[in-house]
Formats: sequence, C-alpha cells, structure tokens
Amino acid sequence: MRLGACLFLAALSLLVSACGGGGNDPLTRDEYAEAADEICTELDEESEAIASPTSPDRVDEYVDELIPAYEDALERLKQLEPPEETQETVDEWIGLGDETLARLNEVRDAAGEGDEAEVRRILAVVASTNGRVNEVARELGAPACASE
Repeated sequence: MRLGACLFLAALSLLVSACGGGGNDPLTRDEYAEAADEICTELDEESEAIASPTSPDRVDEYVDELIPAYEDALERLKQLEPPEETQETVDEWIGLGDETLARLNEVRDAAGEGDEAEVRRILAVVASTNGRVNEVARELGAPACASE
C-alpha cells in the first residue's frame, strides 16, 4: 500500500509539468515561453499547496483537488497565441496536456474505487509519455513546464 502511494506521488509530480497554447495576437517565441513558464510555475505552487495523501485511500481526494488547478492552467495556456512557427509544436503540447488531464480523471476514479492496480497502470502510461512532454516544453523554451 505504501509503495503504491509513493509511486503515485512520484508519477503525479511528472503530471503537473504538462501544459498547452491558442487566443488573440500572436506572441513572440520569447513572450510565449515566458507566459507559459509563469502559468506552469503557478500550477506547481498550487499543486505543492495541496496536502499530499497520507494513504492510498486519500489519493482520489488529492487528485480531485489537483484537477481544477490543472484544468485552469491548461485553459490559460490554450488562450495564449503562439508564434506561427511553433504552432505545430504547441498543438502537440496541448494534446499531451489534454491527455494528462484525462489520465488525472482516470487516476481519481480508479483510486476512488480502491483499484491500486489500475492507478499504477495509468501512472505507467503517464510516465511513458512524460519524456515527450518535457522535450516539447524545452523545445518551446518553457523549462518551468518540464519536470526535472
């Protein structure tokens, strides 16, 4: 049980690094990166303020608190208008962010049902794609949106 909670927390720290982009006047590459980094930094701060679960049966409550912060950050990132030359990369990044949000909901539901095996399976999927999330964030010049 304890290992499951530890694995969850380790994988969840990777989840909060995923982000997205699209809105008004196009930003420059540097402006886009700066705005994305600011949003991701705020998300990191919000997620750190949420009390970590002390047992596997609290994981669903933790993720339930995290989801609104993640949704807000993702929506704010989608409102940014990236420069045309990075649009394809940003679209990929947004897609990865949407996938991460879907996985967060799946983790919450599986944890709420007490299905630790399913939680681990979902987190393995997240971990397998997180490398690409980090690559894309770095390609966009937004290191705060990449997990270390």
